[in-house]
Amino acid sequence: MVNKKIDLNKYVAVTATTILVFVAGVLLGNHLASSKLKDLEISQQDLTVMLQGLEIKDRLLEQSDICDITWDDVWKEKVEMGKRLNFLESRFGKDNIEVLEQKKIYELIEVRTLLLLENIKQECEEDLIIALFFYTNQKDDEKGDWEECADQGYILDSLYDHDSRVNVFSFDINIKNPATDTLKQKYNITKVPAVIINDISYEGLIALEELKELI
Repeated sequence: MVNKKIDLNKYVAVTATTILVFVAGVLLGNHLASSKLKDLEISQQDLTVMLQGLEIKDRLLEQSDICDITWDDVWKEKVEMGKRLNFLESRFGKDNIEVLEQKKIYELIEVRTLLLLENIKQECEEDLIIALFFYTNQKDDEKGDWEECADQGYILDSLYDHDSRVNVFSFDINIKNPATDTLKQKYNITKVPAVIINDISYEGLIALEELKELI
């Protein structure tokens, strides 16, 4: 009887502990989910403010001498949105619907920055190299190998470190918006990784030394 009582006590203790661990896990999971949703909600609000500010900023830049435009005027929004997107991708995943919607906005900001930089290059005779990079994050994507795309991204980062004249604009081939679609049509992008340098399209993985020769 004593042994049975001891075993029963152990059983009750283990069961209680298991229940507590389970409940704690559920509460923690709910807290983390709530925290993630809050982060995303705040991000959406910030995004709305950013877009409104961009519209006003573009109007002001139209009234300025393009050659007097500063680094912040050109790159600030692209850099801030890029950091925001990286954070959301790491927190929610690259396939999250809301994250993909924000990527559409990021790519629109990229196209805006691209057009501004092309005007600066032409009007101010700046020695700039503009590279467009099309990639995929999807596994088993018939448009290309996502691992090769990731490698190409690292190589382009190294190219930028090697030559500060290089300005890279990255576009997900699976993102649908009018601006990005126009670029894909212009350069006939159907397979990735693909890199465009000096308006010439190169398909497939390109090594760093080869890229150095192309620029």
